Amino acid sequence: MTIDDVFASLERTSYGHLLHNDQLRRQELYELMAECPDPILSEMGRQLRDGLLTPRQLLDAPDYVEALQRGYETLGEVDLNEIAAEVDEFGLTSPAQSDSDPAAASPSEDPGSATRWH
Repeated sequence: MTIDDVFASLERTSYGHLLHNDQLRRQELYELMAECPDPILSEMGRQLRDGLLTPRQLLDAPDYVEALQRGYETLGEVDLNEIAAEVDEFGLTSPAQSDSDPAAASPSEDPGSATRWH
């Protein structure tokens, strides 16, 4: 499985619209980071979300660099097949599909809360 396959799977979910909107995707990421149980990532997320720091400025703080490095190393261990299976398992629909078919709407709870990505 390639990263393109994962993106194609994501395209069919309620998060598909984020793939084509940089600003919205960044805001969503900053919110997720701000809600993260890791205090450093949470602090970084709040700073980014509130416009107090830019992503580039994160590299000026040693604690932030260390947290980003850990994340980068973890990313290297990601199994794209596992991610695609998780996407398929949730059976999420695009917002347009949800509006036209209430039975196809995604669950009310955050679908990612059960994964390691939060």
